[in-house]
Formats: sequence, C-alpha cells, structure tokens
Amino acid sequence: MGHVLVVGGTGMLADVSKWHAKSYHKVSILARDKLKMQKIERESSFYSPVLKPRYVSIKTFMNVRRF
Repeated sequence: MGHVLVVGGTGMLADVSKWHAKSYHKVSILARDKLKMQKIERESSFYSPVLKPRYVSIKTFMNVRRF
C-alpha cells in the first residue's frame, strides 16, 4: 500500500482520487472546495479510512513565502 497525494483531486482528478482509494492506497487530497471533497468522501465511504482530505484556501497559497 503506497501513499498518494492528489492536488486538486476533486475536480478533473476526482476519478484518480477514487481509483487510488479503491486500490487501498493511502490518499491525501488537497482541495479548495469542501462540497466537492464531501462528494468524494461520500462516493468512497467504504474506503474512507484511506482518504485523508486536506482543505486549502486560496489565502493559504497567497501567504506562502517565495524563496
């Protein structure tokens, strides 16, 4: 079992996120839209122990310092 990070995994990568969860990979999803993330969680509820949603707001990205 691997660990997969999907950035934007609730939009066009939603099927990728669900496929990895169904393959029993640990899946961390970075998402801005809580409603879309909740939909992924509902659709993958059987696999939910391997889904780790992370909600990120655009403000978080704007506060990141550039090197």
